[in-house]
Amino acid sequence: MANKIEILDAIMGSGKSTEVIKWMDANPDDKYIYVSPNLTEVGEDGRIHRELQNLDMCSPMSDKDVTKTEDLNRLLKEGKSIACTHNLYLSMNNYSMYLIKQGKYCVIFDEEINVMSSFDGYSFNNMVWLLQKGFIDISKEDGSVIWLEEDTLVDERGHCYSYFKNLCDKKSLYVTRFDEESATAKRVMMVSQVPVRLLECADRVIAITYLFTGSVLDSFLKLKGFTTVPFTEVSVMNKKPSDYKHLITLIPPDKKTAKLPMTSTWWDKKAANQDIKDIQNYILRNSRKYAGVAENLCYTLPKSRVKDLGKDNKKTKVNPVGFVYSDNKDGERVPNWLSSSTRATNDYYYKDTMIHCYNRYPLHTVACYLQDYKFPLDKDVFALSEMVQWLWRGCIRDGKPMTVCCANTRMYNLLKEWLDDKFEVRSV
Repeated sequence: MANKIEILDAIMGSGKSTEVIKWMDANPDDKYIYVSPNLTEVGEDGRIHRELQNLDMCSPMSDKDVTKTEDLNRLLKEGKSIACTHNLYLSMNNYSMYLIKQGKYCVIFDEEINVMSSFDGYSFNNMVWLLQKGFIDISKEDGSVIWLEEDTLVDERGHCYSYFKNLCDKKSLYVTRFDEESATAKRVMMVSQVPVRLLECADRVIAITYLFTGSVLDSFLKLKGFTTVPFTEVSVMNKKPSDYKHLITLIPPDKKTAKLPMTSTWWDKKAANQDIKDIQNYILRNSRKYAGVAENLCYTLPKSRVKDLGKDNKKTKVNPVGFVYSDNKDGERVPNWLSSSTRATNDYYYKDTMIHCYNRYPLHTVACYLQDYKFPLDKDVFALSEMVQWLWRGCIRDGKPMTVCCANTRMYNLLKEWLDDKFEVRSV
């Protein structure tokens, strides 16, 4: 059972994934589960299959009779090495985890998994009612919600609390600290977490990542009592951010966008129409000057504010006319907007102008929960890590020059600091 997690922490372009795949290929007698966020990496014809010569990897498949989880369990029972997505791995059931433990698998996460997220499937009043009726308790140690009362009715899928109980049984539901008798207790927030057993059931766990210290994963593992150690069985290129500085033309905010917060809350509730227009003009001006044509551009901001993508018609949308859509390399008409959290896809490798208009912070509920239980994350690590992963979807991943426009002052300063090799973890 894994009680320590091995971390391979190195910058993009240092050969992390390539070297780990070679390492697996040199040790074909072991059993592996290789987990990537990108289906093109681990699908039936993915990179992992093409590059392994001595190790046969299987990708779970589905059809009208069998789900991917069922096929995954079949492969685990047969002792096969498996390549799958983060989503499929995180959906594993108790039987899957039992098979992983029995098979003494080595699990390799390529890119950080999403171990925590906000949960609003039930209200605060629902939880207080369950507490008062004695159905649940809350651990003082880590805020985990524990289901106490056995009731066959609640186990029925149609019962209103069956999903709640299921999360409790999997040890996936947690809350921030609160006193249910307090008048201010309504500030309580719930988070869902991956079952710790998903990590414990493996014989060995290796995480391939970048900017690990201060990350959500770092704080989560500390809270759960895992030890983290460097993964030292491969050698990667010793690159640093300044090695890429000559490839990046960094464009600062203009006078109008420099003063705008651009946080999620600001975009959702506080952005005035003129603010939206100023950001739109920033995108347009830099797109015309540096991208030239729409095909070269990617930009990011909350999806709810993007022309044709935001569903709330009452909100003013960002509409950089002439640069909203372009044809991709397969001739398909696609938006130039790309979610700020995108990582591990190669579909945008030809984009040479990236415009970032989003001041990123971790989910408030997640940050509060980790702070409450004394393992805070570094908000700047979160923002910088997400931004550089987003930038590396473009042409810089192939060593080609890129223009990066940061409309927000904080994000611009973080990236500039990083490119000068001056970024440090500050709040952990």
